[in-house]
Amino acid sequence: PEGVRPTTFLELAREHAETAGCRVDQQSVQTVRRGDGGSFLVETADDGDHNGNNPIKGDRLLVASWSETEFLDPLGVDTHVEAGHGEVQVIDADPDGRTNVDRLYAAGRITDQHHQAIVNAGHGARIALTLIEDVRPDYYNDWVVPEGYFDHYDRETPPGCEEIDHEE
Repeated sequence: PEGVRPTTFLELAREHAETAGCRVDQQSVQTVRRGDGGSFLVETADDGDHNGNNPIKGDRLLVASWSETEFLDPLGVDTHVEAGHGEVQVIDADPDGRTNVDRLYAAGRITDQHHQAIVNAGHGARIALTLIEDVRPDYYNDWVVPEGYFDHYDRETPPGCEEIDHEE
């Protein structure tokens, strides 16, 4: 009834991401550029001289931050001035979060979405599903349940759902 405090939710989300094998960094992004093979190289405030030393490397990039877009300038991402907000630049993205830059996705406030956190979270989830479908189109399914879950309800496993064993 009292809900989950935002700081508790953020802590749980970070723990979950780390458990799933993600690297969690909390530095400000200074710039993003392309590397060998078209990968993204993300340089953070923690990278020292910003000459390409120790950048975070990835095949795809999802930008979901406040409407600061200057760090994306080296990529040539299309932006526009947000209506009614002076000179605030936001990223041009299609409804699935794809931008004019191959494998660069944008979600939430940085795309001129509604400014409420819950709306932005929903938009981010939608864009994350697009990214998953792009990465693994043949493997993608919407959700998983423990093995035998639907047996308890005397039902067939519905389409788009996969049963997995406890270890998986």
